[in-house]
Amino acid sequence: MIYIDCSEVVRNPHLHTGIQRVVRNVASRLSLDSGCQAVAFMGFGFVAINGLPSSSSILAVESEARRNRLATIKSIKKQLAKIKILKYFFRTFIVPIVERWRRVAREISYIVGRISGKYDFVAIKDGDVFVSLDTNWYADSFKAVRKLKKKGVVVITVVYDLIPINYPQYCDEYLCVVFEEWLGSAATISNSFLTISLDAKKSLEDYLSSQGFSCQMPSDYFYLGADLAGAVELNNLVPRHDIVELCKKKVILTVGTIEPRKRHDLIVDGFRSSMLSEDGYILVCIGRNGWKVENFLADIKLAEDYQKSIYILHDITDAELDIFYRNCELLVFASDVEGFGLPLVEARMKGKRVLASDIPVFREIADHGVSFFEAGNALSLAKELPKVLSIQEDPGVMDWLTWDEASLQFLSKVKKMASLIDQKDC
Repeated sequence: MIYIDCSEVVRNPHLHTGIQRVVRNVASRLSLDSGCQAVAFMGFGFVAINGLPSSSSILAVESEARRNRLATIKSIKKQLAKIKILKYFFRTFIVPIVERWRRVAREISYIVGRISGKYDFVAIKDGDVFVSLDTNWYADSFKAVRKLKKKGVVVITVVYDLIPINYPQYCDEYLCVVFEEWLGSAATISNSFLTISLDAKKSLEDYLSSQGFSCQMPSDYFYLGADLAGAVELNNLVPRHDIVELCKKKVILTVGTIEPRKRHDLIVDGFRSSMLSEDGYILVCIGRNGWKVENFLADIKLAEDYQKSIYILHDITDAELDIFYRNCELLVFASDVEGFGLPLVEARMKGKRVLASDIPVFREIADHGVSFFEAGNALSLAKELPKVLSIQEDPGVMDWLTWDEASLQFLSKVKKMASLIDQKDC
C-alpha cells in the first residue's frame, strides 16, 4: 500500500496556493483501486483521509465575512511584524508555545479518536510506501515517520524547490531556518526524493552532496498537471460580474503569489515603459499577498494607473482564473527562480502566448509558444512585450499532462523509486 501524507492540507483546508493545489489534485485522483490512501498525522499516528476538497470548492463556499476576517488578521500581523522586538518575542516565545499546544491538542484528539472510533487509523507496515507530498515543514510527525522507516516502510519525500536555501533573500527569515532544518531531517529519514522538475532535482542533488549526504539516495522527478478543474465543477461556479467585465478588455496577465521573487515590480515597470496602456492594454496581477511586498503594494495603490490600467486581484476562484486564461492576450511570467512554473503551462494549454524570464526551469518546460526576456531586466521585458503581442501566428495549444496523467506519472515514479530502494539505511 502507498500512503500519501496530506497533513497540512487537512489541517488548513482554506489554503489554496500552488503546493496545496498539487496535493489536492494528486491525492484526490489516486484511490484505493490504485493501491493508494491519503493520510494525515494526528497526535501519535496517521488517519485515513477519504476525499480532499478542491481549491475552487473551498473558495466557492468561503463566505465574504470570513475573507474579510482573514484579511484583517493578516493586516494586524503585518503591522506587528514591523516592530522588531515584537517579531523577536513572537518567534522566540509565542511560536514554540503555540506549536506545543497544537501538538498537545492533536495528541488529545488522537486519544479521543482511538476511544470513540471517530478516526480511521491506519497501520502502516513493513513493505508499505509512505510519501510525504505535503509541505510538512513545521510538522511534528518526524518521530512517527522515523519509526515507520525503522519498521521497513519506504519513505519518499517530495521537494518542490530549494528557494529558501538557495535564494533566502526572497523568503521570510523564519521560513529559511525552518525549511533548512526540515530538509536536513528529511534527508535522514527518507529513502529517496521526488521533485517537480529536472532543474529542481539537480538543485536538490547539489545541495545534498554539499551537506555530506554521500549515500547517493535515488531521486527522480515528475511533472505537474495543468487542467484547472473539472468542467462540471467550473460550470457550477459563477464568476463575479466585475471579473467578467474586466476580462473583456485587452488583458496582459500574470499569475502567482505576490512576493519578491515573482518580480511583480519588474512586470509593472516593464508594462509602464512599454506604453501599452495607451493602446488599451491593462495589466492584471492575480495572486495572494506573500511576504516582503508591503512597500510595493503601497506604491501601486497610490499610483494614478491603479485600477485603471493596473489591477491586483487576490481572491480568485479557479473558474474566474480560467476565464482570465481564456481571454487574456498574453501571460507574463517574470520569476527569478521557480521549482516548476505552473501558470506557464496553464496558459499554454489554453492556447495563449507566454513571455517568460529566461531561467532554466522555464526553458525545460516551454514550447514554441513561449518567448523569453532577460531575467531581472525591465527594459528587456518592455522591449519584448510589444514584439510578442504583435505575433499573428496562432501558437496552438500546448500538449501537456492533465492532472489525471500527472497523478499516474507520480504514482509510476513512486513505484519505481520504491523498487530501487534497498531496505537497509544508507
